[in-house]
Amino acid sequence: MVFGNRGWDSGTGVAFSRNPSTGERSLYGEYLANAQGEDIVSGARTPKPIEELANDMPKLHSELTAASELLERHHRDLQDIEFTIESGKLYILQTRSAKRTAAAAVKAAVDMADEGMIERSEALCRVPAADLAQLLLPRFQEAAKRQALAEGRLLGRGLNASPGAATGRVVFDADAAAFADGSEPTILVRRETSAEDIHGIIAAAAVLTSRGGVTSHAAVVTRGLGKPAVVGCAALRIDPARRRMSVNGTDIDEGAIVSVDGFTGEVFAGAIETVQPNVAANGELSQLLAWADETPSLGVRANADTPADARQALTLGAEGIGLCRTEHMFFLPERLPFVRAMLTAAREVSEMERAVEEARHDLQEAAGDARTVARRRLRSAQERLAGSPQAHRFREALARLADFQRRDFAEILRAMDGRPVTIRLLDAPLHEFLPPYEELLQEVAVLRATLAGQAGGSPETLAEKEHLLETAKALHEFNPMLGHRGCRLGIAYPEITATQARAIIEAAFEVPDARPEIMIPLVGQVGE
Repeated sequence: MVFGNRGWDSGTGVAFSRNPSTGERSLYGEYLANAQGEDIVSGARTPKPIEELANDMPKLHSELTAASELLERHHRDLQDIEFTIESGKLYILQTRSAKRTAAAAVKAAVDMADEGMIERSEALCRVPAADLAQLLLPRFQEAAKRQALAEGRLLGRGLNASPGAATGRVVFDADAAAFADGSEPTILVRRETSAEDIHGIIAAAAVLTSRGGVTSHAAVVTRGLGKPAVVGCAALRIDPARRRMSVNGTDIDEGAIVSVDGFTGEVFAGAIETVQPNVAANGELSQLLAWADETPSLGVRANADTPADARQALTLGAEGIGLCRTEHMFFLPERLPFVRAMLTAAREVSEMERAVEEARHDLQEAAGDARTVARRRLRSAQERLAGSPQAHRFREALARLADFQRRDFAEILRAMDGRPVTIRLLDAPLHEFLPPYEELLQEVAVLRATLAGQAGGSPETLAEKEHLLETAKALHEFNPMLGHRGCRLGIAYPEITATQARAIIEAAFEVPDARPEIMIPLVGQVGE
């Protein structure tokens, strides 16, 4: 038993062989003179930085530095060392591998490899893959976050569904997030998100929901977009009518500033300083990633739905795009009207095209006078299709969407600069592109009542809403994961598949060395 409280030539402390926050190679820690370990733990006295030991007891500071270097070389890892000084003599009580930040893990691993202490392959294994997210995504500045906790600004916790950190003004619907002027970031707060919120999720800096888990829509989409998200925050209550939310009794109005930590699932009131990632400026991280590229066991492609995502993927070393989801492009606000126009016309056009095909088949099978009748039927079906306003609307909407997609694909192919890009044809259930059925039902009821009471309203608007309601009812599915989606959409509406395929091929002709790959989604049978 040794005692650090036997006088002012005694003491106790904790030292690290390298800085556990930054990874810098220098003795780091704190100590107390004339004290025992519990004096540090209890907080009864304020310890001194370990650097001051060099002034108070220079010989012992040198001994401690030498001991920490010896222990680190022996264990070949950053060490957390507890020590006691008794009457001018140093005693090492224990040592263990130190906990460290992601930044420290990367720097220590690279430096130790450069110093010959460990092999490069071991340096790669020293950094957990999950820790890299802290360096590749925005995070809160540690001191600022500690201050927020000390000030009692922690509102609540949910599930850390998507890593990253963001501060912004609260908005309660996707349109508000999407149409914000862009001068300040927004935090989209919802009970849960759905496919029609995608434009708001894209525009928001982060997403916070009161429901859902780590496989919910909000979690999956934000992870794909690289945006922070906290979901399933059970203490969160949202009052849409008052444009207000409450978390553990604290009321937050729309427009108030909150901070969301997707690494920990914490939600704070007010702003917290955010550290932005800079891979190019982080020499150790760039070196570690370069070593990883030298010894690959498999290639890595990224998910990317936008040119910005594609460029970021290249920065991080992706060999191509493994999945580009075309449905996300359709959810942008300026495109949704064309998608809905296409969908509301698609069923009727499909029926007319089927009538043309049946009449053509009958003509081929007919003989004698029956051919004359079959020929008239075919001509009538063709004229009906050619003169149909719905058919015109359908083709016009498809043409506009094809133009949007061709430009999107060309930009992504250009950004990837000759690397492969796998583009998945439309996969989402069609009803996700339409307003919720219940919402449309309410709008139609209100419009009918307004027109019946001669209190204004437009018959044309009512007709349009009724048509949209019929389409939503026809397309709605209880379990869309197993229903009318994926390749089955292309079978039911071949024009959609043809339009997307044409857009991909035309985009490839625009971009030198383009390498598009087309994925047909959810094929389950040979016939499909």
